[in-house]
Amino acid sequence: MMLQTLKGYKVVYNIKGYDITAGNSQIFPKRHIAEIYKWNYESHPWFHEELIIREADYEGVPLSESIIINGRELIDREHYFGLDACEVGCYITEDLLDELLGMLPPACTRSDCSQIGEPVSHRIAENGFEKPTYATFKKVEAGIWEYCGDCFRGENVCSGIELPYL
Repeated sequence: MMLQTLKGYKVVYNIKGYDITAGNSQIFPKRHIAEIYKWNYESHPWFHEELIIREADYEGVPLSESIIINGRELIDREHYFGLDACEVGCYITEDLLDELLGMLPPACTRSDCSQIGEPVSHRIAENGFEKPTYATFKKVEAGIWEYCGDCFRGENVCSGIELPYL
């Protein structure tokens, strides 16, 4: 398939008239993906700039239509643009999860819970101690997993208290 010039969206902040990409310099092919990325980036306690979504041209192949299951978009390899562009509760294919888990030794692999092996963050657990959290997925049905956000090892429900950012 030939590449085409397509419209996409990038998430930037503007400093003295210069657009600077917010983290991921990728151009997202759909606005709603850029909006999710923007929301996730703005949720970082250390980030205090105003983010803007700008249209941008890029060379690529148009995305196929997304599959919708139970009112949620099913994210596969074609529609995956990083976990920061995913909402908690979105569905991903088992093929994509296998690829993500293959990057690092998993923190947890059970029939109901899979976690990528590198900590995403840390939170204060019920016992008052700081513990790492991991990108977590729970099985919905054969071949489909739900993204649960970052959870403590072996859990698929986000809990604990955010660490204060100093």
